[in-house]
Amino acid sequence: MKSKVKQILSVIMTICMLSTMIPLTAYGADVDFDDDATVTAEASEDTETDADIEVDEDTSTDDADVTVEEDEEEQTAESEEDEFTSDDAEEVFSDDESVVDVGDTLDGYNYSIVMVDCGRNYYSVESLESIINSASEAGMHYVMLALGNDGLRFLLKDMSLTVGSQKYSSYAVTKAIHEGNEKYRNFDVDELTERDMETILSYAGSKGVEIIPLINTPGHMDSILNAATSLTGVNCAYSSSARTIDVTNSTATAFTQALLQKYISWFASKGCTMFNMGADEYANDTGNPRFSELISSGAYSSYITYLNTVAGMIENAGMTPMAFNDGIYYNKQTGYGTIDKNILVCYWSSGWGGYDVAPASWLSEQGFKMINTHGDWYWIVGGSKVTADKAKQFNVKSFQGSTVANPSGAMFCIWSDYEFSRDSNNSDAAVANAVSGIISNFGSTLPDTSTREAHKNVSVSDEVKPEIAFNGTLENAGDTSVLSMTDNTEVCWTTNNKNVIMLEQNTEESAISTDALSDSVIGTSVKVMVVGPGNATITAETATGIQHTQEFTVNDGGNSEDTENNEIKLEVGKKTTRIQAGVNNAGKVDGTKYDSGIAKVTVAGTDEIEGKTDYSSTSVAIGTLAGSNTSWTKTDYFYQSGNNYYPVYAYKNSRGRNYYYCGYSATDSSEDVTMIERSRSSTTSVTVYKQSTTYPTPASTTITFEGLIPGTTYYTVGDTEYTIIVSPKEVTENKNLYFNRSEQLSIDVPEDGSVGYAVTSGNAVNVSEDGTVTAGSIKGTATVVATVKTAGGVTYAVYTYEYNVTAEDLSQVTPLEIEYWITNASLSYNNANTYSVDAQTAYGETGIGVKEVIPEELIKDGRTVYYWRCRLLDKTLVNDSTSKTEQQTRDAGDDETTNGIGYTKVRYFNGSWQVYTDNNEWVSVENRNQLVAYYREYIKVTDEVESYAADWGKKGDGSTSGDYLDTSSVNTISYQVVYEDGTINPNGTDANALKSKTLCYGYWSPARGIGTIMLDETADYEIYKVSAETGEMSGSGETWGSYTVSSFDWDNNEMTVWDENTDQKTADGEVIIHNNAKVPTTTGVYNNLMWDENYESILIRVYVRAKVTKDSLRVHYIDQTDGSTNNEFYAYSIGVKSGILFDENFAWDEANKKLINNTVQNITGLTQTVQSDLAQMTEIGAHYRYSTYECTGASRSGDGKDVYIYYKFDNSHSFVVDYGLPLEISAEVLGLKDTTWDTYKISGAKYGKIEPDTNNHVLTYTPTEIMQGAEKLTLELEGTVTKEDGTTETTHAAHIINIYPASTVYYEEGFAETNGGFSGASKGISSQNTAILGEDTNNYGYDGAYASATTASNNTEASSKAKGDNATFTFTGTGVDIYANTTMETGSLTIKIADASGIKQLAIVDTKMSGDQAKATTGCNVPVFSVTDLDHSTYTVTITHSMNNKPVKLDGFKVYNTLSDSSVYKNDDEDSPSFLEVRDLQFGTVVDASKYGTDGRKVYAVGEQVYKDLTKDGTVASAMITVNDQISTADQKALYENGPKNEVYLAKNASLTLSFETAREVQLGLKGVNGNTTCSITKIGTKEVSTTDMFYTVKEKSEAEQQTITIQNTGNNILSVTKLKVCDDPNALQPLSVDSVVSALYAAGLKDPEQPTATPTPTVTATAAPTQKPVQQIKLATPKLGKVVSAGYNALKLNWSKVNGADGYRVYVKVNGQWKALGNTKSTTYVHKKLETGKSYTYTVKAYKNTKSGTVWSSYDKKGITGKAALSAPSLRKAKRTSAKKATLSWKKVNGASGYVVYRKTNNGRWQIVKKITKGNITSFTDKKLSKGKKYTYTVRAYRTVGKKNIYSGYNKKGLKVK
Repeated sequence: MKSKVKQILSVIMTICMLSTMIPLTAYGADVDFDDDATVTAEASEDTETDADIEVDEDTSTDDADVTVEEDEEEQTAESEEDEFTSDDAEEVFSDDESVVDVGDTLDGYNYSIVMVDCGRNYYSVESLESIINSASEAGMHYVMLALGNDGLRFLLKDMSLTVGSQKYSSYAVTKAIHEGNEKYRNFDVDELTERDMETILSYAGSKGVEIIPLINTPGHMDSILNAATSLTGVNCAYSSSARTIDVTNSTATAFTQALLQKYISWFASKGCTMFNMGADEYANDTGNPRFSELISSGAYSSYITYLNTVAGMIENAGMTPMAFNDGIYYNKQTGYGTIDKNILVCYWSSGWGGYDVAPASWLSEQGFKMINTHGDWYWIVGGSKVTADKAKQFNVKSFQGSTVANPSGAMFCIWSDYEFSRDSNNSDAAVANAVSGIISNFGSTLPDTSTREAHKNVSVSDEVKPEIAFNGTLENAGDTSVLSMTDNTEVCWTTNNKNVIMLEQNTEESAISTDALSDSVIGTSVKVMVVGPGNATITAETATGIQHTQEFTVNDGGNSEDTENNEIKLEVGKKTTRIQAGVNNAGKVDGTKYDSGIAKVTVAGTDEIEGKTDYSSTSVAIGTLAGSNTSWTKTDYFYQSGNNYYPVYAYKNSRGRNYYYCGYSATDSSEDVTMIERSRSSTTSVTVYKQSTTYPTPASTTITFEGLIPGTTYYTVGDTEYTIIVSPKEVTENKNLYFNRSEQLSIDVPEDGSVGYAVTSGNAVNVSEDGTVTAGSIKGTATVVATVKTAGGVTYAVYTYEYNVTAEDLSQVTPLEIEYWITNASLSYNNANTYSVDAQTAYGETGIGVKEVIPEELIKDGRTVYYWRCRLLDKTLVNDSTSKTEQQTRDAGDDETTNGIGYTKVRYFNGSWQVYTDNNEWVSVENRNQLVAYYREYIKVTDEVESYAADWGKKGDGSTSGDYLDTSSVNTISYQVVYEDGTINPNGTDANALKSKTLCYGYWSPARGIGTIMLDETADYEIYKVSAETGEMSGSGETWGSYTVSSFDWDNNEMTVWDENTDQKTADGEVIIHNNAKVPTTTGVYNNLMWDENYESILIRVYVRAKVTKDSLRVHYIDQTDGSTNNEFYAYSIGVKSGILFDENFAWDEANKKLINNTVQNITGLTQTVQSDLAQMTEIGAHYRYSTYECTGASRSGDGKDVYIYYKFDNSHSFVVDYGLPLEISAEVLGLKDTTWDTYKISGAKYGKIEPDTNNHVLTYTPTEIMQGAEKLTLELEGTVTKEDGTTETTHAAHIINIYPASTVYYEEGFAETNGGFSGASKGISSQNTAILGEDTNNYGYDGAYASATTASNNTEASSKAKGDNATFTFTGTGVDIYANTTMETGSLTIKIADASGIKQLAIVDTKMSGDQAKATTGCNVPVFSVTDLDHSTYTVTITHSMNNKPVKLDGFKVYNTLSDSSVYKNDDEDSPSFLEVRDLQFGTVVDASKYGTDGRKVYAVGEQVYKDLTKDGTVASAMITVNDQISTADQKALYENGPKNEVYLAKNASLTLSFETAREVQLGLKGVNGNTTCSITKIGTKEVSTTDMFYTVKEKSEAEQQTITIQNTGNNILSVTKLKVCDDPNALQPLSVDSVVSALYAAGLKDPEQPTATPTPTVTATAAPTQKPVQQIKLATPKLGKVVSAGYNALKLNWSKVNGADGYRVYVKVNGQWKALGNTKSTTYVHKKLETGKSYTYTVKAYKNTKSGTVWSSYDKKGITGKAALSAPSLRKAKRTSAKKATLSWKKVNGASGYVVYRKTNNGRWQIVKKITKGNITSFTDKKLSKGKKYTYTVRAYRTVGKKNIYSGYNKKGLKVK
């Protein structure tokens, strides 16, 4: 054994020595016999990189989706073939290799391939079919056709290219490729056709074989390079290579890739799943392949870019890219770019001396899938050949130079390094026969694979014989015709006699333009015209040199002067031509009788041209002249001998060395050639001549006629007069229209003309006035005629359309392709990278949901990825940040997931594909669109949330292996969950705590964004905030192994990146965090969502709150500062498993100041601790956490589900404001004795601004808008304290400043917004008194800032003089007073009050003041409008000046009850206020008060009489006005009647008497009308009253007893009484009694008489108010609420207890925190309908009683009762077993159900879903998957889809059983 090994090694050494001595290397290289050039070995193939794939990911596609292609060859010299016998091979290799047994399968092995090089040599269809058959019989189910390898032996019918802005015709490209093929090797037939290839594909499909096309670039592309250089005019070659493009040349790469795209698309359409791009032996014809040269020059990165680009093109077409190995990471160089790992590597050679190829084992370790294409098993035409015996020794795992344990495939190669003539098998058929047995033996060594069905649907096109077809006649001068090829091939058309026939490019123009006439045209068709008599031949030559001819004979007399030829008949819009041969009459025309409006005549003439032949010299390489010809062959060139020019002949002699010969023949014969030059160098230059011939052309005149409008006119050219008769244009067109489709006819209408449409026969369509034709839904025909007329009524044109209406054949509609991607990696499903939606499935108006058709899960590199969303991208848009188009590609970092627009459904409708977008509209899909279905990977890092990523990484705890990660470029993302109570999971931020929650990613420079992270709530937790913190990390691992993080160093720069208060979740409830991976945003929070250095880390903290369930526990934090027990300032839930409760010994340990027994295990198993230290509770506001507080206790509820922790704070301050003026808050009021704070921060103001005065330590809060609720301000202070040991520490303090609007708040007129018409308004400048809530020394509604007002409030007003001026404001509350300053001249206002539901109040008020009897002709701050009984809500008030020439003057407005809950005012005794308008009280009626007191009675007796008269008609009086002799009764009555009707006026000495029985304080709204005044109040004394309406106390708080109060005007101006206010006692006001009348008489000055003589009695006036508002004397009990139950899927029914004395009830529902009335009912039940299924609704009820004086209302339950509308559980009907394997279940339909879910349990097992039914009207199900001997039970749940969620019903838990 040892001696044999030595012998083998000796042979190998000998070979190595010989390789340095012989000019022809022994590696099966391409050999060029040019001169004395030494030939180097031809290396192998090369792979491409996907620049999109991140370095830490393996993006190769799943085996099931990948096919493999291989190409290149390494060949062993013939002289050495017998040195390595099969025995040797076995002995050398088999000991260390594991051999695969025949018939076995091998994990990951999928591709057994036979490759045939049919690019260098032409192989017929029959020969290739023979090889396919051999492969199939050998169990090798792939055949790779190297169609493009040096030559390109397959040409498409359409070879046209668009490269940038440059277009190349199909003919030009085909011709250039064909010329390159013939230059390389010339065969009788050089290329396969499309039909040939379809035949091959179809045959392969029948044999279970798939074809893999191979077109080699950027090397081995001689023919393509020839085309690129000749067509672009740019040298596209690398150095001196004749077969390799320069990958740094953009012209070269763009042209090549454009050509490749044609072939990629064509083969993809035929079902191919793989495409080999070759990519090997770069510039091998210039010596050794030049990869090392690319690396040294830096151009290797361009090579990698080229590979990735082509790979991306292949992948975008849904195919898997393949390449040969030698260029892939040449010499293991990885620093020039990342190569796409989806490329299947066809490994053929491990290199040789000076050619350092990466080993196969190393490439496999990098993540590439490997195809064993071992060069020692090649079969080479004209070279070395593997023997049949050796073929049996192939070992699939033994690659050249190394071993790969898990190869993906193997390939047997048949290379055509030499022409067939160099081989004993001297034809393609002979080769196919010779390799049959060898293929069989090779295949026997391979693992089993499945047959392929990729081409089973390929059809072979009908064979069309190519020939010339033409219409019309070409017999006389002027005749025209269109000639075309029957097979629609683009050809070069030529005429051999342009004096007879000339050509023009065929366009839509009906007539030939003489300016465009030529003798040569390229196209599939051509226009021809007779220009003179004689014979002519038209030739159509294909780009490959095949000629088709047609001969024509043109008669003389075609231009004779007969009448017929001179009469020109044509239609409108048509052209025709006449030729006058032999004469140029262009200057001899007569238009005397010519009407240019009827026809247009154009005359063009040419003079006679003599013919001649010219020659021009040029230098041509002798090799070019000789080509591959081996005998004298005529060229296109001429040689000058004396004054004569003779044809040049040339050939090449390849015997031994190449010799090139050229000569000329005076007799134009290959038998008679005179030598010009002989050379061994193909580049020797020879001077020759090109011939150019100008043919003689006779003179001619071409006349073109064009019809314009119907009519007859005349035109004379030369001696010929032409009669031009123009008839209406007649167009007949056959049209097909599908059912229910429409189209608009496009009709040419002359200026000012008209068109009429009519259906003249049939009823299959109708036509509208605008020419829109609409088909019905019945198959049939119809004729539509459009008649066009000129402005003069002349028929201009008649269009006849014959319609055939049918149903569209949806099977012929091109399917819609939706691509699978996960970011920039394409995915595969069922061997396809796209999902094809066929029109039959998606047809209809509603379309089909994408999620219904595409797979929910896919496998990517062994990992499961899940459907995320679809995007419609526009490939023409350019992304500003990346300068790339909006197209998802495999480019590194290309992330289009947030671009474009989302879509959820697709449809084929009205003849086009459309998608239903996130904008809720259908959008047509255009060619510029890319439809992508994005997937994402589920990342299990936390139990509380579901985590997904559009990218993935390697776990940081060392648990992930097998994925690629460059350990020198690593970044990480870690996840941590934070609960509301501060509990964190994991409990720490070091590596030990976080590494299992960490993902590692590859880093790229200069920065990488995190891409897209999706966080989804679970059934137990919801997300309310997400933050990010950056830091640094370290770790270690292996590139293809595990990675472990060892340390973190965090930056403490946590920033919120998502917050539920400012950011939105997706429609599916997900939180998306995104920063573009390739071009990240680096500002703001995004700076924490990107890595800009290696080894950086990001910590994502997800803040969660537990969802509330029936098992939830609840923690409550209670503020007891004000003594309240229910002032909850924070609460949170803890999710637990059923049965878990708080510890029954939960308590506050007062001695140790801590909570005890305060832990609980949550639903994830984590222990949560209930905190009493608020500093640990990050979600509690800083004003609580930093405040000074005392925890006073804790308690546990009886059921163990709630715990309460109680606190008292000494830094919470509350103020009340009753005016919209600034409020000053001093440091002393806040208790801040130390004001030396370093920093402070004030926040929280909603309705005003806060201005600090740091010198005087005062905060001023100034309302800037109407308060809609309370303000909660936070004052945060931070200072530095020096401790006893000299160290310092930072201290925090926080103060809560609550500012509450009082029960009434007065705002100046400046708070209303005007349309510009009002002027002079202000918001007030002076400050209001500082009122501490609970310590207010004034009653609400009174402030010293207005105590001295003598005119308008604040001395300002908003004046308007123009009708239509308006002012608006919005308030929250139950009412509003609007104040104006009034005179006898002021006008009217229209006042509108509206809420969201519509107008609530609309009034016109006259602000005129006409109390001239008491000199009250002006009024300050008059409440011209008042309403106080609105439901608590938000309202908008619009005040409009409604009278011209009358000024109006707004002076402010007062808002009632901004807060819906007045309990906050309790300590100020201002809670539950009742407001009554004094003017609305019942004053009673007195006929004549002057008679009282004249009879000498005492005052009491007079009082009795007055009371008797006041009430004699049954009136119950509530108030009484008395006057004395200072004003007459009539004047007092005028005051009452003539002012605005919202106040009571008292003249001097007049008084108002009211009676009360209440312990609470009573207040009255008082003001001076025409100036300030004074008044006296019983038991209160004298009060100064300003001109601003304010509340004054008229009864102090006391014991509840009846008390009569009299208010007397003691001043000189009129006193106004507006509102009566009593808090928490709505029945305080009492009817007048005798005693109260007597009190009023005494207060008015009446005295008991001392003598019998009478004392004058003051006049008593009582007047009824225009509107009467009752004082509530009746109290109703609050209804006791019962239950809310579901009354169907969209209705709820509630009930309550009956209230004695009630006439009915009003039902309310809570909307956005406010009660909204639903309606009244006399029943104690109410059904609320049209509700949303599954949504909670809360209700309450008030009782009411109707009385003569108004409606009395009860109180209500403020908490309410809650319920949800739910689907009924399906009622099961019947379950029956119909056979051993089938059972049928039925149930009753559930109203409102969108569908049903059927459950089944086997024997006594658990319920499992067996069917989801998506239609609500299907109420049965047949189960076809039963087993014998088992018992089954069924039940059903209904569901209703609400938004994007399903709401489920209950179910019958018992179910129905079948046996």
